[in-house]
Amino acid sequence: MALKPPRPWWLSAILSVSAGTALSLGGIVLMGIPGALLASPALEISRIFVDIPENPFPRESAWPYVLIVSLLWGLAVPAMWMGTRAMELRGLRRGVVVTLGVVAIGIAIATALYLTSVVALYPEAGVHP
Repeated sequence: MALKPPRPWWLSAILSVSAGTALSLGGIVLMGIPGALLASPALEISRIFVDIPENPFPRESAWPYVLIVSLLWGLAVPAMWMGTRAMELRGLRRGVVVTLGVVAIGIAIATALYLTSVVALYPEAGVHP
């Protein structure tokens, strides 16, 4: 059985942007649960760079943080989908690469957001030499 020709690039772009938007809005509807799942490994990575106190989120800053992470996470879907299209991956292999890439980019976004915003609220958070 011959493989079907790939979709036009513009249709893939529209569909991947739609999927990323749905992922972002779904994270907001779920009250930031996807962002909270990404925050756990992001905090462990952040411990490499700064001393994090016992309560890593001061003054109720956890909920806005996970909502922003959930919102920004959807940006990774079109980037990964179009990237795997350029690499000419198909089927299960493409799905696995996109899923792992979206999770890795989500953790990177959560780590960068924590280090640039939440850590700035801590005067006692010391940077490792």
